[in-house]
Amino acid sequence: MRLKNGGRHRKQVPQHPPAHLGRGLPAVTIVWVFIWPADRASPAEPLRYIILRWFHAGVWLLLALAAFIAGCNLLGGVKLAKPVALASLVVYLVFMAAFLTSHKLP
Repeated sequence: MRLKNGGRHRKQVPQHPPAHLGRGLPAVTIVWVFIWPADRASPAEPLRYIILRWFHAGVWLLLALAAFIAGCNLLGGVKLAKPVALASLVVYLVFMAAFLTSHKLP
């Protein structure tokens, strides 16, 4: 019996991110905890300050969590990982809106 693709096996494409991606992304989160647009955040505007200070790191933390959940098939696997990843998109859009509407401090 011959396979349609000339006898070669097709490479299996993973349906979810590998678990090691979920373990590597927290390092990116740590970087963004220390690198943030401090020149655009004033403590006089507490909400904007919190968004500019923590939301970008939060995006990477949520992405790491989603990848880890999906890769290790924890807590429902991909079914839970998808909403967590979508939440990271929402957090990122809020961060970008705050960043783009902010001005550099004198």
